[in-house]
Amino acid sequence: MVTHVLSIEPHATLRAAIQRMRDEGVRCLLVEPPRPGLGLGILTVKDAVTAWDWDAGDAIADELRVDEVATRPVVAAQATLEVPECVRLMRMTGVRRLPILRGEELVGMLSYTDVFRYLADHVGV
Repeated sequence: MVTHVLSIEPHATLRAAIQRMRDEGVRCLLVEPPRPGLGLGILTVKDAVTAWDWDAGDAIADELRVDEVATRPVVAAQATLEVPECVRLMRMTGVRRLPILRGEELVGMLSYTDVFRYLADHVGV
């Protein structure tokens, strides 16, 4: 699990998000709520690729805002859940990255890569 989770403002452009993800070497960014009560979003590599209008060229990168392409609501788990329970939740909801909370506080992000490492350690590889 990664404990340093990066975020981005909802009004940022898709270009800014793609650049930040590339520069930081991450595959997702949490998206701050655009207005009170809406909750967090998550922007993944898949969201960026899917939202891209391949016929429009680079202009789309400056026209689209992160909030327009981010996935919302975010599926999250409490830190008290064991890894197998988190994997079941990820499989049920189809997410590959799962924010981990302690109460309302974000404490990390669990990915399938983390789960694979756990599995490899668990089976003694």
